[in-house]
Amino acid sequence: MARGLLSPAYQETHVQRAITTLSCLDEVATNRHPAFAISLHAREASVDLELIEYPVVTPRPGALIPWEFAPEHNIEAVKEALRELSPKARQGFSFAELASLINGYRAVNAVVVPVEDVVAEHAFWQRLGFKAVHADKDLVVLRHDPYVPPAGPRYILLHAVPYTVPHFTDMDGVSEIALLCSSCAAAYKRFPETTFRTSISEVLIAGRKLNIGYVRSPAGVLVELFALVLS
Repeated sequence: MARGLLSPAYQETHVQRAITTLSCLDEVATNRHPAFAISLHAREASVDLELIEYPVVTPRPGALIPWEFAPEHNIEAVKEALRELSPKARQGFSFAELASLINGYRAVNAVVVPVEDVVAEHAFWQRLGFKAVHADKDLVVLRHDPYVPPAGPRYILLHAVPYTVPHFTDMDGVSEIALLCSSCAAAYKRFPETTFRTSISEVLIAGRKLNIGYVRSPAGVLVELFALVLS
């Protein structure tokens, strides 16, 4: 159903079923699952999307919000739009609502992260190479320029809210952000010892052997770090 809802705007590039659940995924899920399935989706000038299908999905009270951002956007107008969406974000979007948002943008190049502590969250994303292009007490806009295609800047919008929502991979909605790195173990060293991190697992996806690990931001957001195994 979810694949069909994305099909008007996104091209499906890969489907893989019956993947044995990785140790790192068990460490960031609400339940243990023997296996899962994925599908990968691409669109020009947009971030790639990965759908994860578990046998059981836990309803969630809130979600990250897919977004389209450009430097010329009026910051006050962005804040107003986010204030209107904030109650819905806390309650949680259905996948149909998320797909409607995604398909309605010319390009999805940003994710809105509702955060209670903007300063702590800002510091977390800086360690992953994001740089601030705007910062005030209500909204921080962070930019990342990927070294590999798809080309174009990517943005994280930290929107100040009076609540925190922990994220888990098997909860309904947008629960994680994936970033390519040269080494998961090396990326872990950028963070203080108190930062939550999982073990690092190896998996074969689309014919490529990957190492995958997770870190959790102060706002509870999961960041999947993945690296190609070149041996």
